[in-house]
Amino acid sequence: MTAAELAPDVGYTKRNVAEALDALRLASLLEVVPWRNQLKYRLTKPRPLASLAGELPAFFPRWRPLFRILRRTLEIAERAQHLSKTVRFVETDRILREMGNELQGAQLTGPSIGQGDDPRWSAFIDWALMLARGLASGDSGTWPWADWTPSRWNGGRGETAAT
Repeated sequence: MTAAELAPDVGYTKRNVAEALDALRLASLLEVVPWRNQLKYRLTKPRPLASLAGELPAFFPRWRPLFRILRRTLEIAERAQHLSKTVRFVETDRILREMGNELQGAQLTGPSIGQGDDPRWSAFIDWALMLARGLASGDSGTWPWADWTPSRWNGGRGETAAT
C-alpha cells in the first residue's frame, strides 16, 4: 500500500503516514517498491509477523466512515421524533444521499426502501439498528457489507442520485 492509501483509514496526513512507514522500513519490517510515481510498502516477513499478531480477521472495517455514518444516523433519529412524516421522508432521503461517500468508503449496503414515507423510515431504522447491533456484537456476519453506490438510494425515483 502507499502512504496516500493508508492515510484516510488512520486519520493522519499522508506525510505523517509516510514518515511512520519509513521508520518501519528502517527497522526492516517493510520494504519499498517504487510503482509509477509512488512508493508502495509491503511486509518483509509476513509469516512471522502474522504468527505474532495471531489470526487476522477476514475483513477490516473502515472505522472512520463507519463512525461518521453512526453519528449521522443518530442525529436523524433524534431529530425525527419531532418531525412530521413528510419532513422525515425528505430528511431521510437527504441524509442518505449525503452519506453516499461514507457508505461507499465503509463498503456498506444502504437500506432497501419501500414506497412512501413510512416504509422508507422503517427501512432506515431497521438498517441502522442492524448495523449498530452488528458492530456492537462484533459479529461481522450481521453487518450489511457490500459495494454500495449512491444510485441505490435515489429517493425511489429511478434516477441516479447526486452525491
